Amino acid sequence: MLQPSELKPQQIACLAAKTPIIIQHGGVGTVKTTGNLLRLWLHINQFPNSVFLIFAQTYDQLERVFMLEWERQIPDYEYKHIKNEKKILLHKSGSVLFLHYAEHTNSVKIMRGMTISGYMMIQAESITEEIFYHEANQRIRLFGKEPRPEYLRLIDANPGNPGHWVHDFFINKQCARYLPDSEVTRIKIRTTAETSVYSEATIEGWRRDMPAWLFERMVNGNWTHAEGRVWDTYTTFPHPANDMKGFAASFDRLIFGCDYGQDHPTAIIFVGFKAGIYYIFDEYVARDKSVRSCLAEVEKRLESWGFDPKMRGRLWVDPSAKGFCKEWNDIPGHGLYAYQSTHKGTDPVLNRAIRIGERLRTQQVIISTLCHTIIQDCERTIWVGNGKDKIDKDTYDPHAMDAFGYCFTQEVR
Repeated sequence: MLQPSELKPQQIACLAAKTPIIIQHGGVGTVKTTGNLLRLWLHINQFPNSVFLIFAQTYDQLERVFMLEWERQIPDYEYKHIKNEKKILLHKSGSVLFLHYAEHTNSVKIMRGMTISGYMMIQAESITEEIFYHEANQRIRLFGKEPRPEYLRLIDANPGNPGHWVHDFFINKQCARYLPDSEVTRIKIRTTAETSVYSEATIEGWRRDMPAWLFERMVNGNWTHAEGRVWDTYTTFPHPANDMKGFAASFDRLIFGCDYGQDHPTAIIFVGFKAGIYYIFDEYVARDKSVRSCLAEVEKRLESWGFDPKMRGRLWVDPSAKGFCKEWNDIPGHGLYAYQSTHKGTDPVLNRAIRIGERLRTQQVIISTLCHTIIQDCERTIWVGNGKDKIDKDTYDPHAMDAFGYCFTQEVR
């Protein structure tokens, strides 16, 4: 375990914090997870028999960020890691740490049945708002009640769009009525040789090579908009977790888009239309899935929203996806027919991007906070160079937004 002389300034601040909520956010390489882990270790030894949830969006984040650092810092004789049960037992304190990741359906189901005394959220910027509210935060008392001292929330995040829910909720104090300053310690960290694992020479190299907006995020730790984003404005709506069926029943019609992947993830987008607005209300993104498996997942999701899983409808796909359409349509017993979309304009990719951008700016297309990949596409898709006539797909390829584009350009009124 790190000795006091080895601690970085932000780690000392984290260990000294007395509030029940601690969020560390800022530049890369600033060992935010390590600081929170050490704070957690002190806490569970101070409050025996605690039950903590350690969670992230993906398995890689959990294993390569949290577990790797846990094994570095905590002697193996202090705990027992039961991998098949996804938990760590602490020998001395009798505390238990449950390890779960949000992209795994069974993991989410297990979290829903848990009662915990606190949590540690890894790379919160990649976790959806619904997972935070419904799978972690509702397990403990937080809003409008006097917190007990053993109820500890530890969050780390890398900066992104200033409209991100993590920024809104924890950092810019819009939710001060829920999170008074007396309950929150906010630790913003800038990447320097003193605070990070990187040298000044490396950081200066980034200054020369990175776009200014990216340097602001990755090094200065500021929540900024990406410069040159194709979709520079978008609006989200909260996932109606408590009334999914009632919300979905209000749509006038449904449309579906698909970008089927051979060498990239398959993305299927669920869109509802009502009162002049297109609601992107669900998404399915997965690698290496057969056509039949994709159809089964679509039917499963339709049923969860209260629709007939065999309902009739149109699934718009890439204009070149003739083989996919045949394989999909040859599967018996379903009502969702796949159609090849048609190219529109001399540059169909640019045409789709511009039309979608216009509707995003006027809030005629809004996105559920459940749709993490669509939001990520809005955040990361940029123009080539300084122009606005070609999307830089070498840097980031927005397959989910492509799927939406196929159905949107065919069905839009």
